[in-house]
Amino acid sequence: MEHGANSELWVLVFNIISFLVVVAVLGKFGWPAILAALKQRETQIRQELESIEKAKAEAQGLKQQLETHLAGLESKSRQILSEAKQRAEEAGACVIRSSELQAKEILNKSQRQLEEERVRVLRELRGQIGALTVLATERLIKKNVDRAVHSQMVEELLGELDRLPKSGREGD
Repeated sequence: MEHGANSELWVLVFNIISFLVVVAVLGKFGWPAILAALKQRETQIRQELESIEKAKAEAQGLKQQLETHLAGLESKSRQILSEAKQRAEEAGACVIRSSELQAKEILNKSQRQLEEERVRVLRELRGQIGALTVLATERLIKKNVDRAVHSQMVEELLGELDRLPKSGREGD
C-alpha cells in the first residue's frame, strides 16, 4: 500500500505545483490584464455615471427653462386674451355709438320731414281757410267784393290766427 500512498502523494504534489505554476503565470500575465480590464470597466462606468449626471443636470435646466417659457407663454396668452376682449368691447361700444348717431340722424330727419309736412299742410289750410272766408264773406255781404280786398281780409285773418296762443288753436 505504500506504493499507492506514494503515488497519491506525487499526484497531490504535482497538482499543487501545477496550481502554483498556473497562479504564477496568471499572476505574471493574467492578473495585470484582469486588473487593467477591471480598471477600464470602472473608468467607463464612472464616465457613464458622470455623463448621466450631466445629462440629468441639463435635463433639469431644460425643464426649468421650459417651465419659465411656459409661464411666459401663459402670461402672454392671458395678455392677448385681455387685449382681444378690450378690443371687442371697444368695437362694440363703437358700433353702439355709431348706431345711436344713425338713430339720432334718422330721428332728426324724420322730425324735419314732419315739420316740413306740417308747414305745407298749414299753408294749404290757410289757403283753403282764406278761400272759404272769402266765399263766406261774399255770401254774407251778398255782394261781390273785389279780389284785392278779399286778399287783404284773408291776410288779416291769418295774421290773427298766427297771434293766437297755440293751445287755443284746434289740431295743435
